[in-house]
Amino acid sequence: MAIHVMIKLKYSTESREIEKSIKELSDNVMSFNYDDSYSWVSKSPAEVRIPIEGFPFTTETTFEQQKGHILIRGKLDTREWKLVESFNFVEKVFRDSNIQFSSSKNNIQYFRDTNKLNIDTIRRELKIHKLWKKKLYGKNIVVGVVDSGIEINSTRREYPSFPQVIGGYPANNFGTKSLWDCHGNMVAYDILTMAPKVKLLDIRVAEHINSSKLSDIAKAYSWVETNFIKHGTPHILNNSWALYNHMSDLSFAHNINHPVTEWVAKLVSLGISIVFSAGNCGCSSDSRCGNSYGYNSSIWGANSHPSVITVGAVRYLKPNDFIIENYSSVGNGSLSPHKPDLVCYSNIKLRGKTHTGTSVSAPFVSGILALLYQKDPNIDPFTLKDLLINNCTRSLPYFSKSYGHGLINPFEVEKYI
Repeated sequence: MAIHVMIKLKYSTESREIEKSIKELSDNVMSFNYDDSYSWVSKSPAEVRIPIEGFPFTTETTFEQQKGHILIRGKLDTREWKLVESFNFVEKVFRDSNIQFSSSKNNIQYFRDTNKLNIDTIRRELKIHKLWKKKLYGKNIVVGVVDSGIEINSTRREYPSFPQVIGGYPANNFGTKSLWDCHGNMVAYDILTMAPKVKLLDIRVAEHINSSKLSDIAKAYSWVETNFIKHGTPHILNNSWALYNHMSDLSFAHNINHPVTEWVAKLVSLGISIVFSAGNCGCSSDSRCGNSYGYNSSIWGANSHPSVITVGAVRYLKPNDFIIENYSSVGNGSLSPHKPDLVCYSNIKLRGKTHTGTSVSAPFVSGILALLYQKDPNIDPFTLKDLLINNCTRSLPYFSKSYGHGLINPFEVEKYI
Protein backbone atom coordinates (compact mmCIF):
# COMPACT_ATOMS: atom_id res chain seq x y z
CA MET A 1 0.00 0.00 0.00
CA ALA A 2 1.44 3.40 -1.01
CA ILE A 3 1.37 6.08 1.67
CA HIS A 4 2.60 9.65 1.94
CA VAL A 5 6.13 9.75 3.37
CA MET A 6 8.93 12.13 4.27
CA ILE A 7 12.43 10.86 3.59
CA LYS A 8 15.28 12.29 5.62
CA LEU A 9 18.45 12.35 3.53
CA LYS A 10 21.91 12.87 4.95
CA TYR A 11 22.88 16.51 5.07
CA SER A 12 24.58 18.04 2.07
CA THR A 13 25.08 21.57 0.78
CA GLU A 14 25.54 20.35 -2.79
CA SER A 15 22.36 20.57 -4.87
CA ARG A 16 23.80 18.23 -7.48
CA GLU A 17 24.42 15.56 -4.84
CA ILE A 18 20.87 15.84 -3.49
CA GLU A 19 19.40 15.62 -6.99
CA LYS A 20 21.52 12.53 -7.65
CA SER A 21 20.18 10.87 -4.48
CA ILE A 22 16.58 11.61 -5.46
CA LYS A 23 17.15 10.18 -8.95
CA GLU A 24 18.73 7.04 -7.50
CA LEU A 25 15.68 6.49 -5.30
CA SER A 26 13.30 7.08 -8.21
CA ASP A 27 15.24 4.73 -10.51
CA ASN A 28 15.70 1.87 -8.04
CA VAL A 29 12.57 1.90 -5.84
CA MET A 30 9.65 0.88 -7.99
CA SER A 31 6.88 2.30 -5.80
CA PHE A 32 8.57 5.60 -4.91
CA ASN A 33 6.75 8.58 -6.39
CA TYR A 34 8.79 11.71 -5.69
CA ASP A 35 6.80 14.91 -5.11
CA ASP A 36 8.70 17.40 -7.25
CA SER A 37 6.30 20.20 -6.25
CA TYR A 38 7.86 20.12 -2.78
CA SER A 39 11.27 21.74 -2.89
CA TRP A 40 13.45 19.93 -0.41
CA VAL A 41 13.93 21.32 3.09
CA SER A 42 17.50 21.80 4.26
CA LYS A 43 18.14 21.77 7.99
CA SER A 44 21.73 22.55 8.96
CA PRO A 45 23.46 20.92 11.95
CA ALA A 46 22.71 22.74 15.20
CA GLU A 47 23.41 22.76 18.91
CA VAL A 48 20.06 23.03 20.68
CA ARG A 49 19.04 23.64 24.27
CA ILE A 50 16.75 21.10 25.92
CA PRO A 51 15.26 21.84 29.37
CA ILE A 52 16.36 19.56 32.16
CA GLU A 53 13.02 18.15 33.26
CA GLY A 54 11.97 19.25 36.69
CA PHE A 55 9.08 20.52 38.76
CA PRO A 56 8.29 23.25 38.27
CA PHE A 57 9.97 24.17 34.99
CA THR A 58 13.38 25.82 35.40
CA THR A 59 15.72 27.62 33.02
CA GLU A 60 18.38 24.97 33.50
CA THR A 61 19.11 23.34 30.14
CA THR A 62 21.42 20.87 28.52
CA PHE A 63 22.92 21.10 25.05
CA GLU A 64 22.36 18.48 22.39
CA GLN A 65 23.86 18.20 18.92
CA GLN A 66 21.37 17.85 16.06
CA LYS A 67 22.64 16.44 12.81
CA GLY A 68 21.64 18.28 9.66
CA HIS A 69 19.36 16.68 7.11
CA ILE A 70 17.57 17.17 3.80
CA LEU A 71 13.86 16.44 3.79
CA ILE A 72 11.97 15.32 0.68
CA ARG A 73 8.50 13.85 0.32
CA GLY A 74 6.49 11.58 -1.92
CA LYS A 75 4.57 8.30 -1.89
CA LEU A 76 6.01 4.89 -1.09
CA ASP A 77 4.68 1.36 -0.74
CA THR A 78 5.15 0.25 2.86
CA ARG A 79 6.75 -2.99 1.63
CA GLU A 80 9.69 -0.97 0.25
CA TRP A 81 10.18 1.19 3.33
CA LYS A 82 13.22 -0.79 4.52
CA LEU A 83 14.66 -0.84 1.01
CA VAL A 84 14.72 2.97 0.96
CA GLU A 85 16.36 3.08 4.39
CA SER A 86 19.10 0.75 3.13
CA PHE A 87 20.52 3.42 0.81
CA ASN A 88 23.64 4.96 2.35
CA PHE A 89 22.43 8.52 1.75
CA VAL A 90 19.10 7.95 3.57
CA GLU A 91 18.79 8.58 7.30
CA LYS A 92 15.17 7.49 7.88
CA VAL A 93 11.69 7.30 6.40
CA PHE A 94 8.72 8.87 8.21
CA ARG A 95 5.00 8.92 7.59
CA ASP A 96 3.84 12.27 6.25
CA SER A 97 0.73 12.45 8.39
CA ASN A 98 -2.15 14.89 8.33
CA ILE A 99 -2.50 17.41 11.12
CA GLN A 100 -5.75 18.75 12.59
CA PHE A 101 -6.68 22.18 13.84
CA SER A 102 -7.52 22.46 17.53
CA SER A 103 -11.05 23.89 17.53
CA SER A 104 -13.61 21.86 19.42
CA LYS A 105 -16.27 20.04 17.41
CA ASN A 106 -18.45 19.75 20.51
CA ASN A 107 -19.84 23.28 20.47
CA ILE A 108 -23.45 22.71 21.51
CA GLN A 109 -22.78 22.15 25.20
CA TYR A 110 -20.98 25.52 25.44
CA PHE A 111 -23.51 27.83 23.79
CA ARG A 112 -25.26 28.69 27.05
CA ASP A 113 -22.01 29.75 28.70
CA THR A 114 -20.52 31.58 25.76
CA ASN A 115 -23.64 33.65 25.19
CA LYS A 116 -23.04 35.44 28.48
CA LEU A 117 -19.25 35.65 28.19
CA ASN A 118 -17.38 38.36 26.34
CA ILE A 119 -13.75 39.26 25.81
CA ASP A 120 -13.84 42.08 28.37
CA THR A 121 -14.61 39.53 31.06
CA ILE A 122 -11.54 37.54 30.08
CA ARG A 123 -9.36 40.64 29.97
CA ARG A 124 -10.58 41.65 33.43
CA GLU A 125 -9.88 38.20 34.86
CA LEU A 126 -6.35 38.21 33.42
CA LYS A 127 -5.76 41.89 34.33
CA ILE A 128 -4.94 42.72 30.73
CA HIS A 129 -6.27 46.25 31.13
CA LYS A 130 -3.70 46.86 33.87
CA LEU A 131 -0.93 45.93 31.44
CA TRP A 132 -2.47 48.20 28.82
CA LYS A 133 -2.36 51.06 31.34
CA LYS A 134 1.40 50.48 31.40
CA LYS A 135 1.42 51.04 27.61
CA LEU A 136 2.03 47.34 26.96
CA TYR A 137 0.02 46.60 23.81
CA GLY A 138 2.47 44.33 21.99
CA LYS A 139 3.92 47.23 19.99
CA ASN A 140 6.81 46.25 17.67
CA ILE A 141 6.41 42.57 18.60
CA VAL A 142 5.84 40.01 15.84
CA VAL A 143 3.78 36.85 16.24
CA GLY A 144 3.97 34.11 13.61
CA VAL A 145 0.69 32.26 13.05
CA VAL A 146 1.32 28.70 11.82
CA ASP A 147 -2.16 27.86 10.64
CA SER A 148 -4.61 27.77 7.74
CA GLY A 149 -3.76 31.28 6.61
CA ILE A 150 -4.83 34.82 7.45
CA GLU A 151 -7.02 36.61 4.93
CA ILE A 152 -5.78 40.21 5.12
CA ASN A 153 -8.90 41.56 3.42
CA SER A 154 -11.30 39.27 5.23
CA THR A 155 -14.64 38.57 3.56
CA ARG A 156 -16.21 37.10 6.70
CA ARG A 157 -18.28 39.43 8.86
CA GLU A 158 -16.98 37.79 12.06
CA TYR A 159 -13.48 39.09 11.40
CA PRO A 160 -12.09 42.51 10.51
CA SER A 161 -9.37 43.00 7.95
CA PHE A 162 -5.85 42.25 9.16
CA PRO A 163 -3.53 45.15 8.28
CA GLN A 164 -1.23 43.84 11.04
CA VAL A 165 0.09 41.17 8.64
CA ILE A 166 3.56 42.30 7.54
CA GLY A 167 4.76 39.21 5.69
CA GLY A 168 4.52 35.48 5.57
CA TYR A 169 4.83 32.13 3.88
CA PRO A 170 4.35 31.17 1.09
CA ALA A 171 6.02 34.40 0.01
CA ASN A 172 4.08 34.68 -3.26
CA ASN A 173 0.54 34.58 -1.81
CA PHE A 174 0.50 34.92 1.97
CA GLY A 175 -2.46 36.83 3.38
CA THR A 176 -4.81 35.82 0.55
CA LYS A 177 -6.92 33.08 2.13
CA SER A 178 -7.89 31.40 5.37
CA LEU A 179 -8.88 27.74 5.11
CA TRP A 180 -10.25 25.31 7.73
CA ASP A 181 -13.37 27.51 7.98
CA CYS A 182 -11.23 30.63 8.52
CA HIS A 183 -9.38 29.00 11.41
CA GLY A 184 -6.29 31.17 10.85
CA ASN A 185 -8.43 34.32 10.92
CA MET A 186 -9.89 33.21 14.24
CA VAL A 187 -6.44 32.60 15.73
CA ALA A 188 -5.12 35.96 14.47
CA TYR A 189 -8.16 37.76 15.88
CA ASP A 190 -7.73 36.06 19.27
CA ILE A 191 -4.10 37.21 19.43
CA LEU A 192 -5.17 40.79 18.70
CA THR A 193 -7.77 40.79 21.47
CA MET A 194 -4.89 40.58 23.94
CA ALA A 195 -2.21 42.51 22.02
CA PRO A 196 -3.86 45.02 19.65
CA LYS A 197 -0.56 46.56 18.48
CA VAL A 198 1.28 43.38 17.44
CA LYS A 199 2.45 42.63 13.94
CA LEU A 200 1.62 39.27 12.40
CA LEU A 201 3.34 36.84 10.07
CA ASP A 202 0.89 34.68 8.14
CA ILE A 203 2.57 31.27 7.97
CA ARG A 204 0.07 29.20 6.00
CA VAL A 205 0.52 25.45 6.07
CA ALA A 206 -2.65 24.60 4.12
CA GLU A 207 -3.50 24.81 0.43
CA HIS A 208 -6.76 22.85 0.46
CA ILE A 209 -9.27 21.76 3.09
CA ASN A 210 -7.68 19.16 5.39
CA SER A 211 -4.58 19.09 3.18
CA SER A 212 -1.94 20.02 5.73
CA LYS A 213 0.81 17.52 6.41
CA LEU A 214 3.81 17.38 8.70
CA SER A 215 6.05 18.05 5.70
CA ASP A 216 4.22 21.37 5.25
CA ILE A 217 5.00 22.24 8.86
CA ALA A 218 8.70 21.39 8.38
CA LYS A 219 8.93 23.62 5.31
CA ALA A 220 7.18 26.48 7.11
CA TYR A 221 9.52 26.16 10.09
CA SER A 222 12.48 26.34 7.70
CA TRP A 223 11.09 29.65 6.43
CA VAL A 224 10.68 30.85 10.02
CA GLU A 225 14.34 30.15 10.76
CA THR A 226 15.47 32.06 7.67
CA ASN A 227 13.24 35.01 8.54
CA PHE A 228 14.42 35.03 12.15
CA ILE A 229 18.09 35.03 11.16
CA LYS A 230 17.44 37.88 8.71
CA HIS A 231 15.00 40.05 10.70
CA GLY A 232 15.06 38.78 14.31
CA THR A 233 11.37 37.91 14.13
CA PRO A 234 8.96 36.37 14.95
CA HIS A 235 9.34 36.73 18.70
CA ILE A 236 6.49 34.25 19.23
CA LEU A 237 5.19 31.37 17.11
CA ASN A 238 1.59 30.21 17.64
CA ASN A 239 0.63 26.64 16.72
CA SER A 240 -3.07 25.82 17.13
CA TRP A 241 -2.84 22.36 15.56
CA ALA A 242 -2.18 18.85 16.79
CA LEU A 243 -1.94 15.16 15.96
CA TYR A 244 -5.19 13.83 17.39
CA ASN A 245 -4.82 10.07 17.08
CA HIS A 246 -1.33 8.90 18.00
CA MET A 247 -1.90 5.57 16.23
CA SER A 248 -1.89 7.44 12.92
CA ASP A 249 1.78 8.35 13.43
CA LEU A 250 3.63 6.69 16.29
CA SER A 251 6.94 8.25 15.28
CA PHE A 252 5.74 11.86 15.45
CA ALA A 253 3.77 11.10 18.60
CA HIS A 254 6.68 9.61 20.56
CA ASN A 255 10.00 10.43 18.88
CA ILE A 256 11.73 13.61 20.06
CA ASN A 257 14.08 13.26 17.06
CA HIS A 258 11.25 13.45 14.51
CA PRO A 259 12.26 16.07 11.88
CA VAL A 260 9.34 18.39 12.73
CA THR A 261 10.03 18.16 16.45
CA GLU A 262 13.73 18.79 15.86
CA TRP A 263 12.76 22.03 14.12
CA VAL A 264 10.77 23.08 17.19
CA ALA A 265 13.76 22.56 19.48
CA LYS A 266 16.01 24.49 17.11
CA LEU A 267 13.65 27.47 16.80
CA VAL A 268 13.26 27.83 20.58
CA SER A 269 17.04 27.60 20.93
CA LEU A 270 17.38 30.46 18.44
CA GLY A 271 15.23 32.63 20.71
CA ILE A 272 11.60 32.17 19.63
CA SER A 273 8.90 31.44 22.22
CA ILE A 274 6.74 28.68 20.75
CA VAL A 275 3.15 28.25 21.93
CA PHE A 276 1.19 25.07 21.19
CA SER A 277 -2.42 24.17 21.81
CA ALA A 278 -2.66 21.07 24.00
CA GLY A 279 -5.25 19.57 21.64
CA ASN A 280 -8.89 18.59 22.10
CA CYS A 281 -8.70 14.94 23.11
CA GLY A 282 -9.34 15.32 26.84
CA CYS A 283 -12.07 13.41 28.63
CA SER A 284 -14.87 14.02 26.12
CA SER A 285 -15.41 12.35 22.78
CA ASP A 286 -14.12 13.81 19.51
CA SER A 287 -14.20 11.51 16.51
CA ARG A 288 -10.77 12.75 15.40
CA CYS A 289 -9.14 11.30 18.53
CA GLY A 290 -10.04 7.64 18.04
CA ASN A 291 -8.82 5.86 21.18
CA SER A 292 -6.23 8.57 21.87
CA TYR A 293 -8.01 10.57 24.53
CA GLY A 294 -7.96 11.18 28.26
CA TYR A 295 -5.15 11.10 30.76
CA ASN A 296 -1.71 10.02 29.49
CA SER A 297 -3.09 9.62 26.00
CA SER A 298 -3.90 12.98 24.44
CA ILE A 299 -0.86 15.33 24.11
CA TRP A 300 1.50 14.06 21.45
CA GLY A 301 4.66 14.97 19.58
CA ALA A 302 5.85 18.56 19.22
CA ASN A 303 2.85 19.78 21.26
CA SER A 304 4.43 18.06 24.26
CA HIS A 305 8.04 19.12 23.69
CA PRO A 306 9.64 20.34 26.95
CA SER A 307 10.81 23.61 25.32
CA VAL A 308 7.38 24.80 24.17
CA ILE A 309 4.51 26.36 26.11
CA THR A 310 1.61 23.90 25.91
CA VAL A 311 -1.77 25.48 26.63
CA GLY A 312 -4.96 23.79 27.82
CA ALA A 313 -8.43 25.37 27.91
CA VAL A 314 -10.60 26.36 30.87
CA ARG A 315 -14.10 27.74 31.13
CA TYR A 316 -14.89 30.91 33.06
CA LEU A 317 -17.46 30.31 35.81
CA LYS A 318 -17.35 33.47 37.91
CA PRO A 319 -14.65 35.87 39.12
CA ASN A 320 -11.59 33.89 40.24
CA ASP A 321 -13.31 30.61 39.43
CA PHE A 322 -12.69 28.43 36.37
CA ILE A 323 -12.90 24.77 35.39
CA ILE A 324 -11.09 22.64 32.83
CA GLU A 325 -12.98 22.09 29.58
CA ASN A 326 -13.85 18.44 29.08
CA TYR A 327 -12.32 18.45 25.61
CA SER A 328 -8.97 19.99 26.66
CA SER A 329 -6.16 17.45 26.26
CA VAL A 330 -4.58 16.37 29.52
CA GLY A 331 -1.19 15.10 30.68
CA ASN A 332 1.12 13.42 30.79
CA GLY A 333 2.60 14.47 27.47
CA SER A 334 4.39 11.89 25.36
CA LEU A 335 7.69 13.84 25.32
CA SER A 336 7.41 15.60 28.67
CA PRO A 337 5.40 14.50 31.72
CA HIS A 338 4.56 18.02 32.91
CA LYS A 339 2.03 18.91 30.22
CA PRO A 340 0.04 21.02 29.72
CA ASP A 341 2.25 23.79 31.06
CA LEU A 342 -0.64 26.10 31.86
CA VAL A 343 -4.22 26.92 30.91
CA CYS A 344 -6.13 29.89 29.55
CA TYR A 345 -9.76 30.65 28.78
CA SER A 346 -11.72 29.45 25.76
CA ASN A 347 -15.37 29.21 24.63
CA ILE A 348 -16.31 32.85 24.26
CA LYS A 349 -18.39 34.95 21.88
CA LEU A 350 -16.49 37.33 19.59
CA ARG A 351 -18.31 39.30 16.90
CA GLY A 352 -21.15 36.79 16.92
CA LYS A 353 -18.95 33.71 16.50
CA THR A 354 -18.23 31.10 19.15
CA HIS A 355 -14.50 30.62 19.63
CA THR A 356 -13.82 27.21 21.14
CA GLY A 357 -11.05 24.72 21.69
CA THR A 358 -7.44 24.92 22.72
CA SER A 359 -7.06 26.65 19.33
CA VAL A 360 -8.38 29.71 21.19
CA SER A 361 -6.60 29.41 24.52
CA ALA A 362 -3.21 29.14 22.75
CA PRO A 363 -3.45 32.45 20.80
CA PHE A 364 -4.71 34.23 23.90
CA VAL A 365 -1.43 33.16 25.51
CA SER A 366 0.56 34.20 22.42
CA GLY A 367 -1.03 37.64 22.60
CA ILE A 368 -0.22 37.89 26.29
CA LEU A 369 3.40 36.94 25.58
CA ALA A 370 3.55 39.81 23.09
CA LEU A 371 2.71 42.26 25.90
CA LEU A 372 5.55 40.84 27.99
CA TYR A 373 7.97 40.82 25.07
CA GLN A 374 7.26 44.50 24.50
CA LYS A 375 8.73 45.19 27.92
CA ASP A 376 11.82 43.14 27.10
CA PRO A 377 12.07 42.05 23.44
CA ASN A 378 15.29 40.15 24.18
CA ILE A 379 13.98 38.00 27.00
CA ASP A 380 15.12 34.39 26.71
CA PRO A 381 12.24 31.96 25.90
CA PHE A 382 13.32 29.63 28.71
CA THR A 383 13.39 32.49 31.22
CA LEU A 384 9.96 33.67 30.14
CA LYS A 385 8.48 30.18 30.36
CA ASP A 386 9.97 29.79 33.83
CA LEU A 387 8.31 33.04 34.94
CA LEU A 388 4.96 32.02 33.44
CA ILE A 389 4.92 28.66 35.16
CA ASN A 390 6.10 29.88 38.54
CA ASN A 391 3.55 32.70 38.66
CA CYS A 392 0.39 30.93 37.55
CA THR A 393 -2.90 31.30 39.39
CA ARG A 394 -3.17 27.83 40.80
CA SER A 395 -6.44 25.96 41.14
CA LEU A 396 -4.50 23.27 43.01
CA PRO A 397 -1.33 23.57 45.13
CA TYR A 398 0.53 21.15 42.87
CA PHE A 399 0.98 20.29 39.20
CA SER A 400 -2.19 18.85 37.69
CA LYS A 401 -2.53 16.75 34.58
CA SER A 402 -5.61 18.82 33.74
CA TYR A 403 -4.56 22.37 34.68
CA GLY A 404 -0.80 22.07 34.37
CA HIS A 405 0.77 24.65 36.68
CA GLY A 406 -2.38 26.79 36.62
CA LEU A 407 -4.04 29.73 34.86
CA ILE A 408 -1.71 32.20 33.17
CA ASN A 409 -1.19 35.32 35.31
CA PRO A 410 0.51 37.93 33.10
CA PHE A 411 0.14 40.84 35.51
CA GLU A 412 2.21 38.97 38.10
CA VAL A 413 4.79 37.85 35.51
CA GLU A 414 5.31 41.41 34.25
CA LYS A 415 6.64 42.46 37.64
CA TYR A 416 9.71 40.25 37.16
CA ILE A 417 10.60 41.37 33.64
